[in-house]
Amino acid sequence: MTSLVTTILKRTLIAALLISTLHAFAATPGIGGFETGTVPANPGFEAGTLAGWTPEQTSPIWQFSVDATAHSGAWAGLVQTLAGASISPGTYPYADLRNAAVIPGQSGDVFFISYWMKLSTTNLPAGISAVGSAFIDVTYSDGSSQRLFPLSNATPNAGYQLFQAGFTIPSVAGKTAQSFTVAPFLEVNNPGSQSVTFSQALSASLDTDDLIVSKQLSVSDISGLSSTLNQINTTVSSLSATVSNLNSRLQTYGEKPTGIMNGSNANFTLQLTPQPASSVAVYRNGIRQSLTADYTVSGAIITFVGNSLPQSGDIVLVDYTHN
Repeated sequence: MTSLVTTILKRTLIAALLISTLHAFAATPGIGGFETGTVPANPGFEAGTLAGWTPEQTSPIWQFSVDATAHSGAWAGLVQTLAGASISPGTYPYADLRNAAVIPGQSGDVFFISYWMKLSTTNLPAGISAVGSAFIDVTYSDGSSQRLFPLSNATPNAGYQLFQAGFTIPSVAGKTAQSFTVAPFLEVNNPGSQSVTFSQALSASLDTDDLIVSKQLSVSDISGLSSTLNQINTTVSSLSATVSNLNSRLQTYGEKPTGIMNGSNANFTLQLTPQPASSVAVYRNGIRQSLTADYTVSGAIITFVGNSLPQSGDIVLVDYTHN
């Protein structure tokens, strides 16, 4: 009985949590909840390394590391220009830290992204500008991809800023969206006619921290949750009824039924009627007897059969539940 009560408590708690979650999703459209596989790898760089992130660059003017000036925790990801690196005129080289988590997503799915970013341009050479933000690369079934820019750019030298936005996986005719990756990036622009050299390593730097990606629940997701809740509620109700039924019964152990033990009398009577009949356990001289093969039960009467009839001097004991 204890195990049944424990099961009911667990299932009731699960049902309550699911109901609470469903209400939370309904109250916060556009945010939704984490889906399996969508949690970014090492999202806050708290491993103290770039584990879970892939550095990428369009020209060799960048370096990648972790930075102890984090928004929260001990570490943030850092992209910065190299001292002595040059930018050709009319170019805009960029570098990104791509998170390794490949997030499942189909066309029409709505996701929410959130992260903290700090853009520093204190020592940027004259005529050079810098942009810090993040892009989303969506991969389709034919191997092609599409890049989205749903978030605004960081304000230079304003410290850590929170960036949040929702975006929809776009539909492309003849293609099926499969997944996407998230990549905070730093870009520098040289619109002039001459090459520019960075005199300091931190001429432009970007810290990023605490990346979160979540999916908005769809109508089918909510319908699925509702169906699950209904099933759990049905199970909880059934288990509650079972426990209530058991609680209304009593257990008798080791009762000696009345009847003559002489090797020919087959019928023995219990003081009360077992409820249910399947609760009856009969022991003859300490050996449990088998229902049907050794005895049958009808009301309060136990009838032994065949060679199982109790002999003179035998000890017959019966366990059973009753109302």
